Amino acid sequence: MCLADGYKAEDLKRLRKRHAFYCPVCRCELDLKIGSVKLPHFAHKPDAACPVPHEPESPYHLKGKRLLYEWLGRQGLRPVLEPYLQEIRQRP
Repeated sequence: MCLADGYKAEDLKRLRKRHAFYCPVCRCELDLKIGSVKLPHFAHKPDAACPVPHEPESPYHLKGKRLLYEWLGRQGLRPVLEPYLQEIRQRP
């Protein structure tokens, strides 16, 4: 599921109640964060130990990634946000 696909907060809250979400790398359950300050995002639970390092991204950076994703989609391309590449064990 890609949160940059234009879901409304109400739809995400409904999905969060009905479904569980899992990290594609470590398979740990994720929290779907839907607030009014930050963009909706997935987060590992506090006790998760995902082998792929990640660092918090600023709202400016997250918005830039989303705008680029949307623009590429309008160009007829099929962008993928942060796919995990097993062969290099990283997300680009």
